[in-house]
Amino acid sequence: LPDNGIFKSKYEIKSNEKIVLYLGRIHKSKGIDLLVDAFFDISKELNDIRLIIVGPNGGYKQSLLEQLQKLEIEGKILFTGFVTDEEKIAAFVDADVFVTPSFSGFPVTFLEACACGTPIITTDNGDKLDWIDDKTGYVVEYDEEQLRDAVFKMLSDDRLRRRFGEEGRRLVEKEFGWDKIIRTVERLYDDAKK
Repeated sequence: LPDNGIFKSKYEIKSNEKIVLYLGRIHKSKGIDLLVDAFFDISKELNDIRLIIVGPNGGYKQSLLEQLQKLEIEGKILFTGFVTDEEKIAAFVDADVFVTPSFSGFPVTFLEACACGTPIITTDNGDKLDWIDDKTGYVVEYDEEQLRDAVFKMLSDDRLRRRFGEEGRRLVEKEFGWDKIIRTVERLYDDAKK
């Protein structure tokens, strides 16, 4: 993993600022507007935080910019656009929490966050992944207040973030490492031969 601070340095984010990271396509279906509303509430209580939105525009960036302008929090939110794989990992390393309000399938970004020791917050507006809630982060209802409370709790508790981060790293090593994948594939081949 890259050293801490590389992403923050590149984007001129203060070292003491906490990062709420969204990483993915900027599309209406991702629920980023819900995250922005929750972030707005949190920013009234916590000063040194930034919402970083990493990823290509999927047709929804202009709507988000209008939302930010209306809420008057443009200075607390950064859009990076598309980034390299190295920058993406550096963003995960520097982030305090990774938030994806809505998803489908099994996002690889969840595993990348875990591998970097970054806790996850998502909602029930996606497929059920039983390895997240209260293990590597939180799964809350698709609701602004619940999302806000979960992010606020995560940002306010260093020990909680560390615990979820360490659990995420262990999970990736144990369940999603190449050794496990190879054993699973070998078992599938053995079963297919029978």
